[in-house]
Amino acid sequence: MPAKAITDPEAYQLELGQHLLELKRRITQIVLVFVPVTVIGLVNAKPLVSMLLRNSPPIYFFAPGEAFSAHLRVAALLGLTAAWPLILLQAYRFAAPGLYPNERRALLWILPAGLLLFAVGGLFGYLVALPVLQLWLGR
Repeated sequence: MPAKAITDPEAYQLELGQHLLELKRRITQIVLVFVPVTVIGLVNAKPLVSMLLRNSPPIYFFAPGEAFSAHLRVAALLGLTAAWPLILLQAYRFAAPGLYPNERRALLWILPAGLLLFAVGGLFGYLVALPVLQLWLGR
């Protein structure tokens, strides 16, 4: 990728192999963040699951792998949540050379707003919706 911004995206043409190498590099950077955070989440999954299930009825697992699967899902969700800003950044950096300047400017406003709304939605779900659901269920 060139360091300077290109005003005409059609002037920036790569061959298919170069595009695939760039995509591979972007996905590798995402995986290098997602996997360690998911492993850390898996190591600490038991406290995370107990925090999420606070004030809820006991949960029963009927197959040997269900408990591990539940903890793995919580860890993967934690990894995805932690890697989400990087995923958006890498997607922007991959697509930016093919965008016109006005499209790039629009995305530079939309992406931070989207991250802020993502965080606000998560907080709303945990601080407002979850307690209301627990009240509604009578727990």
